[in-house]
Order: sequence, then C-alpha cells, then structure tokens
Amino acid sequence: MQVVGDAVGQDGLALAGRGLADTTRLASSPPDIWRDIAKTNADEVGAALDALIARLQDLRRDLPAGDTLEEVFTEAARWRQRIKK
Repeated sequence: MQVVGDAVGQDGLALAGRGLADTTRLASSPPDIWRDIAKTNADEVGAALDALIARLQDLRRDLPAGDTLEEVFTEAARWRQRIKK
C-alpha cells in the first residue's frame, strides 16, 4: 500500500476500487503487532521476503515476453482455489 500511495497520491487513491482496498486491508492494522510478528518469525519472514524478491526480479526480467507473469498468475489461481475449499 505504501508503494501505491507514494506513486499515485491522494488523487490517485480516490480512483481506486474495492479490489485495492481488499488486497491491502492488512495495511490498516497496528504496525506494532506486525513488528512483533516479524521479529518473532524473523527467519521465516526473511526467507519469504527473499523468495518474493527473487520472484519480482524474475517478473521484471520477463516483462517483454510475459511468460513468467502468466506462470505466476496460473499458479496463484491454483493455490487460491485451495483456500476457497
């Protein structure tokens, strides 16, 4: 949410829809709770951040072709179906 807010500002956020609000709802939770959660689980959070950074770098490199983006969305949809059951 910080990246989006910094990029578009108040005027841009006024145009945002429900999808952005839904995907960023954790941004409204108390930061001290997340600080403590991250600190307590530093090894796991660090590994997850490393994996996310690597995936984002893959996506960035593949922007012209779009194959990685397609793979990521296909896999993400498959995983999301698992939580809906």
